Amino acid sequence: MARFDADDLPFCALDAPGVVATVAFTPDRTAVLATTIARRLRHDQDDDRP
Repeated sequence: MARFDADDLPFCALDAPGVVATVAFTPDRTAVLATTIARRLRHDQDDDRP
């Protein structure tokens, strides 16, 4: 698990297969986490077909 500190990072983006997570800090140091699950699996399987 990744940990983020407002003193070190104004924002950080994580990219893993099928998942993109963005962590941002508001001016009052409240952490805001937004995640998007990408639906790439079906498209990747279609691309592998001859």
